[in-house]
Amino acid sequence: DALPPEASLWGNAIQVRHLPLGYRSISRQDQLRLAQELSKGNGKIYIHCHHGKHRAPAAALTALRSLGQLNPSEANEWLDRCGVAYEGLRTVVAEATAAESHQIESAMPLEVTCPTKTLSRLMAEVDDVWDRLKKVPSPDDPNAQTQPEDASQLVDLLRLASTTAGPVEAEYHQQMKAAVDLANQLEIRVRAGESAAPIRAALRKSCRSCHQSFRD
Repeated sequence: DALPPEASLWGNAIQVRHLPLGYRSISRQDQLRLAQELSKGNGKIYIHCHHGKHRAPAAALTALRSLGQLNPSEANEWLDRCGVAYEGLRTVVAEATAAESHQIESAMPLEVTCPTKTLSRLMAEVDDVWDRLKKVPSPDDPNAQTQPEDASQLVDLLRLASTTAGPVEAEYHQQMKAAVDLANQLEIRVRAGESAAPIRAALRKSCRSCHQSFRD
């Protein structure tokens, strides 16, 4: 997941590792890093992501393929069983190959939490994603298309932005929660191929209101 885990909540009961991933691909380096973690064999391993059925299964499958423990047919069966819906993630699993043991051993170990980006950087990425999401299908332009990855990434970015602003007024968190809720609705509409114009308009209004209160 993009959002850092609350590792301190688990004490010594669970060893937590953080690996932020996107919805379009998984780098070879990240495949090897996760394969290294799986190869340690230290008890049961649970891999989680925001929705619990796209990035986590894909990451696990690329790691298992890197370890030579799954063939393409088996990996594809698991993709279907888990409901992985993003083509980029399915492709990277299909193209993953077994790695040499020294490649896995020399990979950078996973961290408990990865550093998060600054708020300004996150908002710049929100702008980039939003520019692409302007193509969301709507009654005015029913043939316009966008990638569902963009809608999902927007949710991630806003979730992160809500936690990286430092000391702020309570109203900021309330407005960010409203934006995240709208982004979740937008994601559902986009993935279903439904009209998203009303949600998009509401989200635009929400962002402008937040900017007026805390940025402008």
